[in-house]
Amino acid sequence: MDPIPVSLAIEDELSEMALRQLLRHANRGYEVGTAYGRRGNGYLRAKLHNWNKAAPFLPFIVLTDLDR
Repeated sequence: MDPIPVSLAIEDELSEMALRQLLRHANRGYEVGTAYGRRGNGYLRAKLHNWNKAAPFLPFIVLTDLDR
């Protein structure tokens, strides 16, 4: 099975580590490319439209928490 390329959009390093672990645990062959973010929820919200436009060419997984 060919690897499934994905990019990550995350709030912080902890979110990145958790998401990478979840993808490994899924055992579906995900191959993480670039991890964007690490600048908090406001940055993710500001860039979400851009990542959504790019998603037909490269899937994105966005992870944020709901602490506010």
